[in-house]
Amino acid sequence: MPDEHDKEDKGYFHWWMIPLGVLLVLLIGFLCFRLSLSGQIEKRLEAIRAQGYPASFAELNAWYPATPPGENAAEIYEQAFRVQVSWRNDKHFEEWEKIRFFEQSEYPPAGNPFPPEIKAIMDGYLADNAAALKLFYEAAEKPGSRYPIESRNYSYYRGISGARESASLLALDALRYAEEGDSEKAARAIQAAYALSRSLRNIPLRDIQGSRYSLDEVMLVALEETLNRVALAEPDLEALSRMLAPEGESEAMLRALLGSRADTCDFILGFQESPDLIKELLKSRFMSHWLMNFDGSEEVVSALYRAGGLLQLEFNTYLDQMDEAIRITKLPPEARLDAVGPPPKMPPSASFFSLLSEYIWSINTHGMVRDDIVQIAGRRIAQVVIAVERYNLKHNRLPDSLPDLVPEFLSEVPLDPFDGKPIRYKPTPKGYLIYSVAWDRIDDGGKKSHRHNSFTFLDKDADRIFKVEREDLVE
Repeated sequence: MPDEHDKEDKGYFHWWMIPLGVLLVLLIGFLCFRLSLSGQIEKRLEAIRAQGYPASFAELNAWYPATPPGENAAEIYEQAFRVQVSWRNDKHFEEWEKIRFFEQSEYPPAGNPFPPEIKAIMDGYLADNAAALKLFYEAAEKPGSRYPIESRNYSYYRGISGARESASLLALDALRYAEEGDSEKAARAIQAAYALSRSLRNIPLRDIQGSRYSLDEVMLVALEETLNRVALAEPDLEALSRMLAPEGESEAMLRALLGSRADTCDFILGFQESPDLIKELLKSRFMSHWLMNFDGSEEVVSALYRAGGLLQLEFNTYLDQMDEAIRITKLPPEARLDAVGPPPKMPPSASFFSLLSEYIWSINTHGMVRDDIVQIAGRRIAQVVIAVERYNLKHNRLPDSLPDLVPEFLSEVPLDPFDGKPIRYKPTPKGYLIYSVAWDRIDDGGKKSHRHNSFTFLDKDADRIFKVEREDLVE
């Protein structure tokens, strides 16, 4: 029969050992969880590197293709951006509003002569930017381009993303010469604008590529306005055809996503090494929260955030979303709209617990795919336009259908990335019409939008049309 001492031992074991055992199990489980998270991150970064992609800012800088000395157009473009005179300020704002055809919801019908007042304003704006135009033309002659990314000077890249106004400058220069009947100089201005867009293509940053689509939208309108005024010569059309070649048209956004992921990975990993970075984020995000009113609260919350694995969990979420965006961007353009889902919604808990929500929940794959599709569709329309013009020059008549352009002027008829069917073409009594079905993905027969004829402002039941009518096209 057990004595009292044995009972005390059993009682002691029951009340102390079991809770202690549970705590030990939880602690070991938590340690395994933390080690597993850290291991997952390392494995994912190594997998990125194994694919030949950068996983840090230093690797990104090395991965970004170099340009041989003397061939870098970016060095000249940087000078042009600095000397370009903007008319968006108070002094010229009213005048600028009258000539910014390419950025407004409406602009003069294609081919219509400009009123004397508008022509005078255009001449004044172009005269103010004579030095910038000279540099843009000089840069267009360079075969390569590499903008610096040696430091995270994001204000510098915001300046580059404003190249839409530079494209508008070159577009107005093209229209000036087209209005005067100088097709050679008009073509040179359009080539220079497409060269500017090409110079931005390799920059491995998402925001820059997102802005390129609007630049190309400006040039598509300028090309249409020009061709409704003058016919371009074969050497100029051939040069434009080379610039608009489809090789690499789908790689710019992919490169930008890969580069942005590397930059953000480097930024997030910096949190693990520098608690001060987390404290700064805490201040900016939760400075008005009652938790931040206590002395030392930043240190406590920062330590819990790092030690609790929240940083690694958010990092994993970010990588998951980037993987999905990259997967979709690797698909053929015609398959992307069907593959992309709605933008991810931030969970309610993330509004408080997430420090990286700005990076995780701002990955709008749908928006990026839309921007990329717009740019590809615009370029494919331009490719077909140039091929039709070249066919007309050689045969002194318009083609009956687009297959007539293959293989002499097109390797194949480009597909409309909105629906996967060939870009549409129709001869008209005075010229021809080329169009994309655009956002509704329904062929409306080349129906023109009542608003601005651009992808950005199209009516829902309209197509994005490109219409050319000139006297030399009438049989």
